[in-house]
Amino acid sequence: MSKSLKDKYTVENVPILLKPFFWLYGYGLGTIVYLLIYILSKSLKIEKIKAEGVNDHENYIYCFWHQDLIGFYTAFNSLKGFEMINHPAWYMKPIHVFSKLCGLENVFYGSTGNSGKSAAKKLAKSIAKGKSTFITPDGPIGPNYKLNKGVLHLSKDSGRPIVVLKFDYSSYTRLSGWDRKYMPIPFSKIKVQYLQPIQVTPNNFEECIAALENYLSL
Repeated sequence: MSKSLKDKYTVENVPILLKPFFWLYGYGLGTIVYLLIYILSKSLKIEKIKAEGVNDHENYIYCFWHQDLIGFYTAFNSLKGFEMINHPAWYMKPIHVFSKLCGLENVFYGSTGNSGKSAAKKLAKSIAKGKSTFITPDGPIGPNYKLNKGVLHLSKDSGRPIVVLKFDYSSYTRLSGWDRKYMPIPFSKIKVQYLQPIQVTPNNFEECIAALENYLSL
């Protein structure tokens, strides 16, 4: 069975005749989303509370549910020093552009069935050298609140800890979709809690699964 147009192309193999439309779609929509999120973030009051062991001079693997992606981007509108893995499908280009405009330094293209393991290895090497990243362990398509163990392998392979982020919104609406993303209301407040770091090793992997599930459920 032939693939649908949605699944046929990635950001790296869009046919040359379609590239003008692809670039217009990717950079146009990505820029619009960036401007909207930037304006929203400037209207919000952001409070960050960091647990003992979390400091501004260390790099981390930040972890939170997919529903809080907008909250993350508004609270962390500068992603300098960050790299990430993202789905390579062509329709994800606006997200890649938007993230780069936020200061993201690099995107490794990969997902399950699409060079995901190779991308994870590259990202782990970058994290070991001092870069940070963020992971939504129930993304990109759910099910909601279902922990994917890839984030634990990333910590084990990079030697850097996971820091779970918890978002509390004073006023919000929720979008449609499988994850029901939180959309903070302009001029409201977001409180971001950084929980204690979890360093995964080959010897404590199973214990860290339970610890991470517990933190994410708080």
